Amino acid sequence: MLSEKILNNANFIKCIKTKAFDWIFENYKDWKFEVAVNKDYLNQFTCFSLALQNYLKVIIKQTIAKILYLLEKFSATTTFFTIENEESEKKKDLADLWETIFMDNIIVNIDNLPEPKLSSYIMTCSVVNELEFPFSYYFMNQINYYKIYYDEELDILRQKLENVNEETKELHEQLFEDHVEDFVNNLLSVKQYFEHLQTYSELYYNDFIKIILSSYSAGKLDIKKDLDFIFRHIVGDKIVYNPFLLHIYWWKYSENILIQLQLVESFQSSLQKFNKILLFMVHLISIFLEKQLIWYYKKYVIMNNISKI
Repeated sequence: MLSEKILNNANFIKCIKTKAFDWIFENYKDWKFEVAVNKDYLNQFTCFSLALQNYLKVIIKQTIAKILYLLEKFSATTTFFTIENEESEKKKDLADLWETIFMDNIIVNIDNLPEPKLSSYIMTCSVVNELEFPFSYYFMNQINYYKIYYDEELDILRQKLENVNEETKELHEQLFEDHVEDFVNNLLSVKQYFEHLQTYSELYYNDFIKIILSSYSAGKLDIKKDLDFIFRHIVGDKIVYNPFLLHIYWWKYSENILIQLQLVESFQSSLQKFNKILLFMVHLISIFLEKQLIWYYKKYVIMNNISKI
């Protein structure tokens, strides 16, 4: 279980402890004074030291709950342990990257989170397990946030007739490529962590597919390979090595891709039903043949006995 992995992993506990204490020291500088002036709270305890001890315990507990909530919201908890089990040369780099992003208070920001009720939160989004790139769910949402700016700039270019191919009604290829390049460069200048997406583009591509499937198929069928095939068939292998291009083509072809994926699911479902029917028919035929063989055998025995008489 995930809870057991968390409690038994010293590195994970160290990360949580460091971030929790840093946040508490920054946000509860006058915590002793707050306890001292709260008469209703003090009346619950026999002495001031017990009140301080309980207050501090509540602060630590709630802070850790907030941090764990955000980690689960970004589907980043299991990624930590996936990286821990990695045996390749990139393990240390990915582990360091996970910790760096985790300690970034802009990304893992608990400032505006409400206090947890009974030290717990209700998850409003599905958690995607087995993501390989640190905080890929967060970065996916960040890139999608800039879609509106990408579309606006694209519409401006299309307003000029000379920019549009008369046959395809699309931007001229070179103009489109220049637009994509400018968009990617702007993203890289805005978010420093986006550079790591290019370094580990294949890991991000795999996570991208898992996240798409988590909201589409609800785990009914294992169709990761099918979605991968559809992506590569429509766009080509270049999307595997360019995470920004992956998003751009997803924005453009998502409807087409999901229709094809639905057809694949329907075909697989029909094929499974056909296989069940086929197995049932084979079973019936085997029963019939068995009965026929028994009948012929009995007839043979009877005729053989008659001939002996």
